[in-house]
Parts: sequence; C-alpha cells; structure tokens
Amino acid sequence: MVRKIIAALILLAMLSTLNAMPNTIVEKELVWKKCNDKLPMPNVQSNVPIPGKNVTVTISGEVPDKSAQYKWSFSYINLKGEFITYSYKGATVSLCQDSTHYTVTGTAKVSDKVAAYERYNFVIRVRSEADEKHEKPTYVACATALVVQKTLPPN
Repeated sequence: MVRKIIAALILLAMLSTLNAMPNTIVEKELVWKKCNDKLPMPNVQSNVPIPGKNVTVTISGEVPDKSAQYKWSFSYINLKGEFITYSYKGATVSLCQDSTHYTVTGTAKVSDKVAAYERYNFVIRVRSEADEKHEKPTYVACATALVVQKTLPPN
C-alpha cells in the first residue's frame, strides 16, 4: 500500500514538472508570397521552421539565363526587415538539362535565435553569381512566409 502511494506521488511530481514547462505553438501551415513585385516567386514546399529542429525546403522555378550560375539560400528576418540568421546558405542551383528550369531541396537546422521572436519572416532567395555577363550577384527569385510562434505559459 505504501509503495503504491509513493509511486502515485512520484507520478504526480513528474506530471506537474512536465505541466510547468512552457509550450511553443507554431502555425501549422506557411503561406508563401512574393518578396516584391520585381522578382518572380519560386514554387515552395516546406515544413514549418521550429527552433532547434530541421526544416526541409524544396523550390522550383525558372531562371532568366541558363548560362549563368545560381545559388539559393533560406534565412530568417524580423518584422523590421533586419536579418536574424541564415539557415541554409549558398547551395548551388542545378538546372534541368538544356533548360532554365530548376528544382532543388535543402535541409538545415533552424537556429535557436529565432525562438526570441514571436513573429518573423522565413525568406528564400535565388541569385545569379557574378560572371562575365553580371558584374555582381543578382537576385532572380524570392519568396517569403510569415511564421507565428507563441510560447504558452505553464498551466
């Protein structure tokens, strides 16, 4: 009988400890939009970024010049437009044979730095590299999604 009471007390203590931990709720779905009217938006498939976890992003679209070299990245920007951190930087965009079409996938751990923000933008960019035709790197596609995460107080 005493053992059952002790086991019940231990179980209650464990449950109250778990209940006291804050819970982070993140939106279940991302709504992707163009970054601006000048750049086309790539097609984007992604799970929702959660700090400390991996996020996998697949993008596809068209680039303006198949002879150029392209790289893509995804990063996090606060609502003031200030850079928080990169998550995936500088991966090469491989074009489909004899085409300007691309489809690329990347996975990276989401930085814990974004946990400090209740709302931030998840931004994906494709840029051309500098070469004989292009004096400097130029963005050729961009998409952004607002991420909303809330930390609930302990129950």
